[in-house]
Amino acid sequence: MALRLASASRATLLRPAFRATPLGARFSSGSPEAYTDRMKRLGRPVSPALTIYAFPMAALSSVTVRITGCLLTAGCTGIAVASLVHPDLPGLVSAFAASGIAPLAKFSVSFPLLYHYLGAMRHAVWDSMPETVHNASAEQTSWALFGVASVGAVGISSMSLKKKEEQK
Repeated sequence: MALRLASASRATLLRPAFRATPLGARFSSGSPEAYTDRMKRLGRPVSPALTIYAFPMAALSSVTVRITGCLLTAGCTGIAVASLVHPDLPGLVSAFAASGIAPLAKFSVSFPLLYHYLGAMRHAVWDSMPETVHNASAEQTSWALFGVASVGAVGISSMSLKKKEEQK
């Protein structure tokens, strides 16, 4: 009797609890019709996804804050690796600063730094005072953030720091 119970419970445990059916067999009428063709036949429009979607300015600003953070991290990592590999990094930086590409390099550092810093300040204000966050104010601060960071970066990149000997 005990043997019969043991074999019966083992058979129950080994039997699957449900039958697996392919997902397409559950929802289709049996014909291998493409999704877009089926939606066209039913008169349902298929969304063109992101090709026609206009991102809100607040979303673009948020994405730009994240991208500038990644760029700053990559830049700091690159400088750290260059200081490990190159024996005279200050000399290399001085030669680079004297070249004609220096204003572009200054802009490519100052814009992400300013934008990321100002975006962090904006989010700190929003986190401490969530009642101030509205769609209209988020869009206005996004435009202001782009403008202030751009003007500030152009101003910083046009400045040049002179040595103390050259200033006299």
